[in-house]
Amino acid sequence: MKIAIPTYNRPELKVYKLACSIVGEENVFIFFHNEEDSKNYPPVKNKIITNTDKGVAIARNSILNYFEQNEHIVPINTSMEYLFRQNWMKITILYTNITTKRRKFKRK
Repeated sequence: MKIAIPTYNRPELKVYKLACSIVGEENVFIFFHNEEDSKNYPPVKNKIITNTDKGVAIARNSILNYFEQNEHIVPINTSMEYLFRQNWMKITILYTNITTKRRKFKRK
């Protein structure tokens, strides 16, 4: 299982550090909209530059397009630290079921 973290303007990376402690750094991926956005962040092992516009739906689709069809992906927002810390198993089960269907996210 891989954890994907789309981020914008949260260079402290609390969720990244927590995720690395649970699944290992090799399974945690940080997604940036462009190279400029990533400059204020500390170095990470799996830094992905999407070169896309900003937006939650765009970020989610970039994550889905980056990974292979049958990989289990858990996307976690950088603002979800408390939820992630308290409900890791529930989140894992929920997103494991969702990622097997590979749906596209749409803007509202």
